Amino acid sequence: SKSCGAILYKKENWENKYLLLFQRKSQTWSFPKGHMKAGESEKQTALRETLEETGCTVMLNSDFKIQVEYRLTDISKKQVVLFLAELNCDLTIREDEIEKYCWVSAKEAKNLLYNEYAEVLEQVEEYLE
Repeated sequence: SKSCGAILYKKENWENKYLLLFQRKSQTWSFPKGHMKAGESEKQTALRETLEETGCTVMLNSDFKIQVEYRLTDISKKQVVLFLAELNCDLTIREDEIEKYCWVSAKEAKNLLYNEYAEVLEQVEEYLE
């Protein structure tokens, strides 16, 4: 299954902080993301999901796109396409889906996310330097 989403960041004291959402259903931390609907482009899905989960309309960075794949079980794999956007907006979190959220450094984010995201965060940090 394929999901698309956005890595949302803000600058805080010269450090990048990333928005992570805690999903009620899976009880895992993730970036805002969700499944593609028929006829949507990857970017459209990422924008729609970001808006639905955070209440924010963002401008995706057109140069950055990354794909990550991880196993949920022995047989099912998850594919996630992620874009990048700076977030300057007050969050309105969808509480039926999202239990809580946090702004964390790349290092902290690596501890909360699936291992496969570590490389993603390194690439983002490099890109934003």
